[in-house]
Amino acid sequence: MHSLDLVELAIIERYLRLLTAGSAST
Repeated sequence: MHSLDLVELAIIERYLRLLTAGSAST
C-alpha cells in the first residue's frame, strides 16, 4: 500500500508550481 505516492505527487506539483512562480516573478 503506497498512499504516500499521491501525497508526494501533490507536494512535487506544488513545489514545481512555486519554483515556476518564483522564476516568472523575477
